Amino acid sequence: MKRETCGVQPGDPTMNKPTESNRRLEQLYQLSVAIGTTLDLAHETAAFMDWLTQTVEPVLAALFITDEAKQELRMMGTCGFDPPAEPCLPIGLNLWRWLEEQGVAVPEAGDPRRYAVPIPIEKQLFGTLCLVSNRPPEQLAEEQRLVKTAASYLAPVLCNIWRYQTLEQQVAERTAALTALNTVAATVSQSLDLEETMSAALDATLEATGFEVGGIALWDEKEQRLQRMVARGVEPELTAMFVGTPRVGGNREQVLSTGQPLFYDDTTHDPTVNPDIARYGFTISAIIPLAHKGKVLGILSVATRSPRRWTEEEKSLLTAVGHQVAVAVANARLHEETQQLAAFNENIVNSMAEGILIED
Repeated sequence: MKRETCGVQPGDPTMNKPTESNRRLEQLYQLSVAIGTTLDLAHETAAFMDWLTQTVEPVLAALFITDEAKQELRMMGTCGFDPPAEPCLPIGLNLWRWLEEQGVAVPEAGDPRRYAVPIPIEKQLFGTLCLVSNRPPEQLAEEQRLVKTAASYLAPVLCNIWRYQTLEQQVAERTAALTALNTVAATVSQSLDLEETMSAALDATLEATGFEVGGIALWDEKEQRLQRMVARGVEPELTAMFVGTPRVGGNREQVLSTGQPLFYDDTTHDPTVNPDIARYGFTISAIIPLAHKGKVLGILSVATRSPRRWTEEEKSLLTAVGHQVAVAVANARLHEETQQLAAFNENIVNSMAEGILIED
């Protein structure tokens, strides 16, 4: 009796042929073992692009990584064209238009062969993959599902790298801040002369923070004005801004009355900032109180012409520097007053000695 069989016959070439689903799973498995092995951004993005090139075989592809600190996108990988000399562009710029401006030939808008895949995790966008497919229309949907899944594999890798780099940067900034603060403390403690202390404090502060312009002015409680100023990098006509009676409603009055520092990311759009600050090209500035034992002894002002934004670490550092300088100023003032009192007493003693009549 002949035995009947169901399905494929032994030796049928379809028996060993993997299904499309299994093939995709194998491809994704290869990606999973290729990435996530290091915390090196260049290595991981290169591994992802190698997999994409070999597996998806696009006409062209570009991987952009988000840099929130710099508010820009950086092209970290390409396929099908050479990367441009300047691989960075501002966040929010149209990626396809930017690629065209770099001389990359991309299909027109609306062409289904071109598509972009975001790389998010926990509502944070870590990058975007732009891709031009070489597949026929009936295979595009399947390819896009594969690429989107691959992007979801890359997202946690980028997240881990971002967290590591953020922690590394915070440690480096904290170390630099402590070093700068120790430098300022050591510098201002070398002299009890008030003028020398102010000059040394300002020089150490500017060197530690990288600012090119700064000034220190002391508050005269009796005269109700700022005076005895030292400055660096300031045009002579601008020194008047740091001394004299503070303008009512101005930033110096606010710092002197509240004892709280003021930081400006844009000096051109704040009514409390003297317009001359912006007119001379200063982009950001800060006014730090020199507070000691509940009293504001003066102000420390710094500014720069380099476009940037204040970081929390920089704010904390300058605030701490202000406290350190205030202690040095208070000690120098006390020494100066002690010297003046000693000189006054000596004059009295000398005057009394000259007036004494000795009789036999």
